[in-house]
Amino acid sequence: MRLFFAFELDEPTRYALQTRLLPVKRQVPARWTKPENLHLTLQFLGEQPPAAVPGLTEALDRAAADARSFAVSFSGFGTFRAASGLLWVGVTSGSEPARLVWQLRQQLLTQGFPAEDRPWQPHLTVAREARLVGLALPPWPSDPICSRIGSVSLMESIRLDGRLVYRPLYRVQLPDKMTEDRKEPNEEDLP
Repeated sequence: MRLFFAFELDEPTRYALQTRLLPVKRQVPARWTKPENLHLTLQFLGEQPPAAVPGLTEALDRAAADARSFAVSFSGFGTFRAASGLLWVGVTSGSEPARLVWQLRQQLLTQGFPAEDRPWQPHLTVAREARLVGLALPPWPSDPICSRIGSVSLMESIRLDGRLVYRPLYRVQLPDKMTEDRKEPNEEDLP
């Protein structure tokens, strides 16, 4: 099982992103991320056996125990290196997501799973194999897109009919101050 932890985006946010990306897609040849696959990765786990899922869900439960939903905004394009071919949209948020990522990494280490030790750099990967060498990054087409992140998920990366699909195996709701119901396991998907 190829697994990772992520903040999923709601449908209106994905639609707004796709609208903003249309003019850029005409300018930059790339392999563009499908709208349903847009997410913010917290921690990539790679190949894991099905038996690892209970420990991973426990780590997520513990890491998110005191977390709350939070606002994010998306704007601006960037790359880690133009030659890498990875094009991303910038993400701005308060301290809540970084704190949650840190808590998750601590819980993963406690459970015996690998965790990245580099600082989390929130970004939304929108294209791979982008041919940017010699091109300036395109300007962001309008105002930032503002959204609310209300859950964190353990995700599986699978191929269906030759298409890459990310599906949640387990999700923890991040309540605001008024909400108490937090967990939404997809029990039929758990091994």
